[in-house]
Amino acid sequence: MTRAKIKQLLLTSHKRQLRFWLPFLSCSLISLPTLAAEEVESLSTPLQLNLKETTVSGLSSGGFMANQMHVAYSDWIQGAAIIAAGPLYCARNSLTTALSDCIGSPKKAIDLADLGTTIKRWEKEKKIQPLANLKNDRVWILGGTKDQKVSQKIVKSLYNQYQQWLPEAQIHYEYDKPFAHHFPTLNEGVSCDTSESPFIGNCGFDTAGSLLSHLYGNLKAPTVAQKSRIKRIETKTLPDELGDSIGAYAYAYVPSQCESGAMCRLHIAFHGCNQNDTAVSLQFVEKTGYNRWAENNDLVVLYPQTKNSNMMPFNPQGCWDWWGYTDENYATQDGKQLKAINALVQKMTGK
Repeated sequence: MTRAKIKQLLLTSHKRQLRFWLPFLSCSLISLPTLAAEEVESLSTPLQLNLKETTVSGLSSGGFMANQMHVAYSDWIQGAAIIAAGPLYCARNSLTTALSDCIGSPKKAIDLADLGTTIKRWEKEKKIQPLANLKNDRVWILGGTKDQKVSQKIVKSLYNQYQQWLPEAQIHYEYDKPFAHHFPTLNEGVSCDTSESPFIGNCGFDTAGSLLSHLYGNLKAPTVAQKSRIKRIETKTLPDELGDSIGAYAYAYVPSQCESGAMCRLHIAFHGCNQNDTAVSLQFVEKTGYNRWAENNDLVVLYPQTKNSNMMPFNPQGCWDWWGYTDENYATQDGKQLKAINALVQKMTGK
């Protein structure tokens, strides 16, 4: 293949990816939080975590990531909460399919049977944990009626997919709230009917409290979160092939009793596109509401971060990989980002 032909192929690929990112771009200004990354203390001691009670959640690309991690590691992840995202392997390792089937309001229904064939093959090849592990889990799903980025039709496909794996009574599905494409909160962020940076919506709705209560059952009432309990975790010790799309730091809200050696549970919260610490500083960490519930409930909340990149892997808006920009294994235990998060959790426990 000639050099000119290679250059033309790369240019075409970049144009296609830019088409994908355009719906997520925002020209609005953001208000930075009081904390910046360099002001956060490092996590200095290993934590005692009951990983068998770990749960995950995420918005948009983070919702796809939470779903991928839940299914891949269902031996130790016991539930998932997903906001504005579609079914597992929706994009089928194709940017074109991601654009046509998994964002906006696609004309054709997502073929869950076709996805299921691939997922069953992964199970047989031991690329994911057995699907039977999911039968006792709890799942929380939200799709806003005013979301124009990921329509309710797509979110409903995720709901239908989970119904194949666990009883409907264990799935909580929020489908009638007038929310745009963002993380809804009680009183933080932009207007609830708009999708603008930092993609946190002031909706009078406690998303973090609702999803955590469903995933864990009865929780103690929330309290005021302490900014000093936000800790920074360096990722430079991750193997190079795992960390090339992960941010330099992850963050964790660590209640004092958890840092002092108490046995605590872990929840992993994945931000969406244009929502990592490069884009909005620590607004996703501070303003989504998880921390106020963590403080009284012996719950550590881990906030992994993506790395923006205009090179390979091409990820200019800092999304989690749900269509294959890292490699074709992205939705299985062989996926680089899933391996990296797994390694990050082990690092927190000192293993």
